[in-house]
Amino acid sequence: MEVTSLRMGNNIYDIQNNDNMLKCLVAQHRDYSLGKRANAYKSFLTIAFAVLAIVASLVDNEVLSAISCLYAIIISIMNRHIDGYVVKQKKHAASIQQYFDVTLFSSAIGNSTCDWGGLPTKTDIAESICDIRSSETTPVRDWYSDYSTLSPTEQVFRCQQSNIRWDAKLRSEFKWLIVISSSAILLLLVCIAIAVNPTFVKCISVLSWILPIADFSFGYYDGLHKDMKRLEELKRQSNIVERALPNREACEAEIINLQTLIMESREAAVLIPDWYYNKRQSTHQRKENRIADTIQTMSAEGGEEK
Repeated sequence: MEVTSLRMGNNIYDIQNNDNMLKCLVAQHRDYSLGKRANAYKSFLTIAFAVLAIVASLVDNEVLSAISCLYAIIISIMNRHIDGYVVKQKKHAASIQQYFDVTLFSSAIGNSTCDWGGLPTKTDIAESICDIRSSETTPVRDWYSDYSTLSPTEQVFRCQQSNIRWDAKLRSEFKWLIVISSSAILLLLVCIAIAVNPTFVKCISVLSWILPIADFSFGYYDGLHKDMKRLEELKRQSNIVERALPNREACEAEIINLQTLIMESREAAVLIPDWYYNKRQSTHQRKENRIADTIQTMSAEGGEEK
């Protein structure tokens, strides 16, 4: 891909608010949201048919009980197809986000976007953002905190650090929400199966729903656990970059490698529902701004001591 024409300076905090750059953020958010919506359908179908199994256990209808067992199998198959769609949306969203980051970071540092590995073409990006109005970009302004007093290379690194930090915090919190809510649902099903004094078929009807719900819950939990392990590796890599900051050439190579790992993590990561993401975003952003202010103050004080 050719070198980007975005040459507005090396202050990331300012150049990130270029109109087309902001539209990229809106586009990637839309793609992620489509994947999250598919996950929501998957959750709804699983829980809705679990309710069917419960109803079947409460009424004297063996046919309905048998149908609910069949639906349990069908939903498990449908979930696999939904998973494939979600993977596709994640990869496309991650590629747009990578375009945003690399275009921004290469402009700040002054190198070529070609140095950062494969990116979507300008045509791909244009197709993704052409229908987005400028008025829709307001919520994504000032995506990264203000590190403008630092060197361009360190600005890039601090933005990467904030991505890793936010992802790790979000997923750690959501993992426990999944554990608690899934355990409560599974316990409720078992209690109902026992309490209604069902026949063998009715009991199997209810308990058969433990499998798809457990499969869904474990898949989510296992995905979040793998996300956390990847993020731990990213944090280890970021520590290497931070130690290399005084050496610009060595640091830039490490930053590019770190960015590739961040993109791969985004492609593989479990999608966190928008309602939870939005609930935590403002709190996270305030903390990131405080971290940015503290780092800049420490850097200024360190410079004065030399």
